[in-house]
Formats: sequence, C-alpha cells, structure tokens
Amino acid sequence: MAVERWSGAKLAASPVTDDENGSGTPGGTIATTKAGSVVTWLLGARGANPTAWITTSATPVVETISNLPSDIYSHLYQTAPSAGAQSYGVSAPTSGFTTWHMAAMEIQAAPYGLAMVSIC
Repeated sequence: MAVERWSGAKLAASPVTDDENGSGTPGGTIATTKAGSVVTWLLGARGANPTAWITTSATPVVETISNLPSDIYSHLYQTAPSAGAQSYGVSAPTSGFTTWHMAAMEIQAAPYGLAMVSIC
C-alpha cells in the first residue's frame, strides 16, 4: 500500500482511474481531465525487473521500488501538463514479465498549484 499526501491537491467527484493487468510488458493509458494534474501509479509484477518507464509527459518520479527475488513493487508519479491521454508503464525490458497489475489515478491541482508533501 502507498499513502501519498499532496499540498494543493483534490480528487474529482468521480476520480479518473485506470486498472490494467496481464502478462508481457506492463502498460496502460489514463485520460486526465484537468491540466496541471499528476498521474500517480503503482506496479506489482513478477519476473523481470523494470529498468525504463513509459510516460507521455515527463520522466516519472520513482518513489519506491522493492525487488524481492521474483516480485517487483513500484510506486511512481508523473506530471500531466495538459488534459488528455497519459501513457504509463514499463518500456524496458520488453520481455520476462510473467504477470503484472497496475493501477493509476489522476490527482488534480487546486488553483494555487500542486506539490508532493510526503509518501510512505
């Protein structure tokens, strides 16, 4: 479980979320609704160890990554400067994942901005 605290953040009445799972290379898309948002996402995978990330807007910030012998748990976030489709996931390696699950959520900026305060 990841717990985040954002200064100047809000969730929409019905937050935009995405939930993906499968085998092969992990990847997904979430459609943000507000410019200046952040997409926060989690990856749980078995098999390969991610070395590069898919992102539409900017290199994602890797907050935590735990590598057990065959399990990988990662928590990341990326900026979404404009509303619209945001890709997220793993770009390398492109093979070796036997199973994975990802979840993403849009964190909207309040009119005065958005900043990560803490994570645990």
